[in-house]
Amino acid sequence: MTKRGKATAQSGQPVEPVSRHFIHWDTVTRCSQASTTTLELSPLCRQVTDIIQENYRLCRVALYLRQGKSSAFSLQAVSPPAPGLDKDTVLSADSFPGLTNLLKERASFFASLSGTDSPASLLVEPAARLRLALPLATPNDILGILDLQAAEASDLTAEDLPYFEALADHITALIEHARQYEQITTERNRANLLYEVSAALKADLDFEAVADTAVGLADKLGATTGEIHLLDERGNIFYRSSYAERNKISPEVWTRLVRRTLTEGLDAWVIRNRKPALVHDTLTDKRWLKVGHQDDMPGARSAICAPIIVERRGIRGAISFVHPEPNRFNEQDISMLQALASQIGIALENSSLLTEYSKNLDDARLLLETSQQLAKTHTLNEVYTALLNGLLKTGLDRTTFHLCHDLDPADVPQTAELVVVSSKENGTVWAENPERYPLRDMPAVYQMAADQEPLVVTNIHTDERLSELETRFWREAGIHSVTVLPLVIRTHTFGFVTLESRTARTFTEHDLNLYQTICHQAVSAIQNARQIEFTTEALTSSQALYRAGRILANTVNPQKALEDALMEFIYSLGVDQGAIINLSPEGDYGYPIAYIENYEFQPVKGLKFPINRNSKYLQTLLSGQPVTCADLQNDPDFADFVPFNPDRPPQSLLSAPILLKGEIIGWIGADAVHEKRYFTQQEVDLARAMADQIAIAIQNHRLIEETRRRAEQFRAVAEVGEAVAGLIDLNEVLTKTVNLIRDRFGFYHVSIFLLDDKQEWAVVRASTGEVGKIMVERPHRLKVGGQSIVGFVTGNAQPRIALDVGQDAVHFDNPLLPNTRSEMALPLIYRGTVIGALDVQSTEANAFTDEDVETLQIMADQLASAISNARLFEQLQTGLMEQGILYNIGTRVSATLDLRTAATVLTQETAEALKVAQCTLSLLEENGQVRVVSDYVQTNRPLRSFQGERIPLASAPLYRQVLDTQEEVVVHLADLPETETGPEIDYLRQNQGTLLVIVPILLRKKVIGFLEIYDDTPKRRIQPANLTLLDGIALLAANTIHNANLYERTQANLERTRLLYTLSDTLATARKLNETLQIVLGEFLKLLKVKQGGILLFDKARENGIMRALVVNGKQAEAGQVFPVAEDPIARYIIQHPEPLVIDDVRTHPLTKDTPHLRPANTRGMLL
Repeated sequence: MTKRGKATAQSGQPVEPVSRHFIHWDTVTRCSQASTTTLELSPLCRQVTDIIQENYRLCRVALYLRQGKSSAFSLQAVSPPAPGLDKDTVLSADSFPGLTNLLKERASFFASLSGTDSPASLLVEPAARLRLALPLATPNDILGILDLQAAEASDLTAEDLPYFEALADHITALIEHARQYEQITTERNRANLLYEVSAALKADLDFEAVADTAVGLADKLGATTGEIHLLDERGNIFYRSSYAERNKISPEVWTRLVRRTLTEGLDAWVIRNRKPALVHDTLTDKRWLKVGHQDDMPGARSAICAPIIVERRGIRGAISFVHPEPNRFNEQDISMLQALASQIGIALENSSLLTEYSKNLDDARLLLETSQQLAKTHTLNEVYTALLNGLLKTGLDRTTFHLCHDLDPADVPQTAELVVVSSKENGTVWAENPERYPLRDMPAVYQMAADQEPLVVTNIHTDERLSELETRFWREAGIHSVTVLPLVIRTHTFGFVTLESRTARTFTEHDLNLYQTICHQAVSAIQNARQIEFTTEALTSSQALYRAGRILANTVNPQKALEDALMEFIYSLGVDQGAIINLSPEGDYGYPIAYIENYEFQPVKGLKFPINRNSKYLQTLLSGQPVTCADLQNDPDFADFVPFNPDRPPQSLLSAPILLKGEIIGWIGADAVHEKRYFTQQEVDLARAMADQIAIAIQNHRLIEETRRRAEQFRAVAEVGEAVAGLIDLNEVLTKTVNLIRDRFGFYHVSIFLLDDKQEWAVVRASTGEVGKIMVERPHRLKVGGQSIVGFVTGNAQPRIALDVGQDAVHFDNPLLPNTRSEMALPLIYRGTVIGALDVQSTEANAFTDEDVETLQIMADQLASAISNARLFEQLQTGLMEQGILYNIGTRVSATLDLRTAATVLTQETAEALKVAQCTLSLLEENGQVRVVSDYVQTNRPLRSFQGERIPLASAPLYRQVLDTQEEVVVHLADLPETETGPEIDYLRQNQGTLLVIVPILLRKKVIGFLEIYDDTPKRRIQPANLTLLDGIALLAANTIHNANLYERTQANLERTRLLYTLSDTLATARKLNETLQIVLGEFLKLLKVKQGGILLFDKARENGIMRALVVNGKQAEAGQVFPVAEDPIARYIIQHPEPLVIDDVRTHPLTKDTPHLRPANTRGMLL
């Protein structure tokens, strides 16, 4: 045989390829039809093997039946016929490898075949290469083996195994049916024979009639009353009395009385001894039992009793006659009674046999009729109807069918639903909206389903196994007795039927066997119907998925493709409402991208809902598992479910997650609005498959969009590179770059950071929008290697992406950019050195990919080159400008050797060059004070001049810092907290200043003064180039101060020399001391360029000082004043310390602050 689709029938004609599902269905149907036409076992087996071989084109199909309980199997049928194989062929463990394991495991198995010369090879078709052995098993036994042999491995595949196993189960049911039919036929023949024997003996064949006839013989035996008491092996009691009133007492009473009589009284004696008994007087015979029942029947003083034992029927009992007088019976009466008892036994046996055989025949007809009805069914509803109608014909009042659901790990169902009810009064009634109920609320039924054993309840009112709910359930339906039978497929209970009677009924073992046989037939039919339904639904689902796949392949309009796929999905499920939900990147919100109500698309723009991670059903859905709910209103797991449209709340739903690369990106859902709906596993599988189709479509669309996006990015990279290639102004390069990146790539914010000269801080040099202007003016800066994305990038020379800034430990939370959700920074590297970073931010989480890094890094490298070129040009321009300024200042200050004039030129030129409000030049004096030599303040500026003032170094912390570090100090007032204070900072705040820079004036590596600039321009920032220029000016100032000091010292030396010559000439010609001292004082004051002074001489005792020469305000004044030394602290100090003394401020000096009356009021400093 060739591969399937090219197989050749026995006629040699080619067979067209046929759907595998249809072959399975056709095989089951034809086998069922064969059972309706052939009830004998052997012909049925031959037809079954022929059908299977014909449909599947197998090499050989053989059916073996087990020989009793042994491990040997006899060949029953083989197709096609094979030489040497007949009914004498026996299958054993030696001739059939794997048989022992099959009997033990009760499981099918595949086996590879090869030719051999051994006798066992007769069991194998020479062309066969693969065997599939299937056990024909009932729940309690293995009836036989179905042996399938194929020439090609493709003819028997693992995918076909479930169908072949279902076929084996169906064949098992057909074999059981045929065997039961043979058994019933045999029993019917026996019943006919017994009927003829009984008719020949002219005995009455009605059980009750026989009993009535027997007890009616009381008159003929001279008794007043006759009674018959019988007990069968099942514990059933029969009672009949010739006294009519005794027959009317309640069954409960006579059952109790008869049971006692048969176990304790005269009846018990004759049964135990198997002989009749004669009681002459009941008052003296201990065998007689007084039962104590009070009625109008005459009392008993004498009695005869004989046993009635029907061994074959398990009946034990006795017939007795009584008389109110003693000694009324004799031995003849005993003999007659014994003969009568024997005849009654025969008649009872004949009657019970005929009744039972008649019942068996009726049962066989019922089984045949039910089997025929089941064979005609194709849907589950048809099977359920045939099952209940068949059971109802056994004399029941009502039958119900329940489906079980929700198996636990032990395969025990946890819920069930009532599907259909069939009764004599109302016929078949289907549940309109079947609702599942917990089986554990009905413990007796739950135990039945778990044990897979029938539950028999004779009286629902007294049975202690029933819960109150179970008792109420059947009591409200008017039921008195009930039997519940489980319906089992393989290992689990998938449903059960209830067999209900409105009157008291004892369910016999025969009844239970009949019920179970009908149920077994129905189970096979249910499996077949389910297989047909499964095949139909699978075909429907496949068609729906095929149509959805074609729809989703539309890449021109992805939104419409998703909407059409959703419509196809809900239409295939038979619901009119559904949605495709997309999750936000961070998973906090869900929003519909397609929504249908009543088969009409609804607007979804702006619709979104929060994702509650504590919701049980959302937890299941977001874990990647589908979710179903049949009753949204009452399911606690869906208590927080909120529908899109409150006017159309769903009653049931089915949702399946959409997974893309292992991540949940949303789900597809279908809602049943008008009625509750229990979605099947196949519908759940359809939802999952549809979700996978949508995920593939979304992924394809994303790939296309990503390709387009990458192309746009490369075009933008080229545009940015082209735009900045010809620019030489650094600010223009940076500003244009950030704006182009933002506009072309659609980013929320773009910034360029450049490292400062010390490589410690990354400072914003260009940034987009109004926020960017603020960041540049501050300027905004981040620590290199610090806790920020830019800090990481500049410190490690590696790109960094924060897909969700709220969860990234490195991200710096900038309050100016509150909408940032993701951030990416790329290092700007030029010749192996990091010079800055490009930072881009987005309002969407997960906005950046590794591909973005690769693309933008190309642009970052271009930008780094452009920045380096612009910086080089800027440095050249700045150097030329600085050289010009320094040349201009140097030219002007070199024109004078006067320090004040040079300092004034220098401060003015510096202030104008840097466009600041104030420039100050100060010298550091040896006494620890700072003297302001020149202080230039621009016109109309709020800052004040310090010209000529001296500032103690101890009160100026910034001076001390510059002195200690010999480095400039820069203060931007906007960067300082309000709590920070100090003389310089307070000065800025008080005079509306914004900027302060102090640069040391160094001469031979020693600080000799300070060059300071102040400004009041809002947000003014000092630039590195400005500091470089100030350092150059400070160097120029140091040289100017040094030259001026040299010039002044030279001039001072010349002046002193001239003065000494003048004084020498004057003293040589002078004749008076006071006149001489006055001349000396005048010349000395001219040398010091002061207008006030005096010469004070002490007396010999040093108690008084006499003013011998005095000049006030540049004029000679009258001398001769006497000053007590004790009252003048300065005089005492000079006497104790004969060396020069300089007092800078008489108002604060300890020697002068308390004696202002000893000197002119306008005196400020003194030299002594």
